Amino acid sequence: MMELKELYKTCRTYRAFKQDPVPDDVVSEMMEDVRIASSAANLMPLRYVVVRDKENVARMQDLVGWAGYLKGAGTPQPGHQPVMFITLSETEGAGAFADVDLGIAANTLVTAAWEKGFGSYIMGNIKRDQIKELLDIPESENLRLVIAFGKPEHNAEIVSMKDDDVKYWRDDNGDYFIPKRPLEEIVKFK
Repeated sequence: MMELKELYKTCRTYRAFKQDPVPDDVVSEMMEDVRIASSAANLMPLRYVVVRDKENVARMQDLVGWAGYLKGAGTPQPGHQPVMFITLSETEGAGAFADVDLGIAANTLVTAAWEKGFGSYIMGNIKRDQIKELLDIPESENLRLVIAFGKPEHNAEIVSMKDDDVKYWRDDNGDYFIPKRPLEEIVKFK
């Protein structure tokens, strides 16, 4: 089992995937973990659709947007696309803290997957209406996020930020480098 510090350090965004399916037991554990995760006022206002059917996974590819800083170069090509998606939707009356639940749920899903060796990519740049129609998500639900999953084909590494530049980049091997601000810039101790 991965140490928590290592899990958070290495659980990055991935944009190219091997075509190994996510096993049933891994998916079940991920969904159980998100089911029992904390929820503001214990409202549990989120609903999920796990997309594993190959035809539906293929249809989803054109309904999600990838890697804005890379202008198309971060979009996975056929044979390297995710093998599974999970949608996250809010029910009607989700409450004032639904965004908190959304963050908790997304983090739970990606870290649970990463612990088992599956990378992810959280997307808000999605074609909501088309995804809702494809997956038969009720009109009353507010589709907020889609998360792509698969075994990563590249590495992703945290690097020190320079000149306040937040943009990530790829090297010639297709590996990603993600700049992070120094701790003293984002945290005050009093």
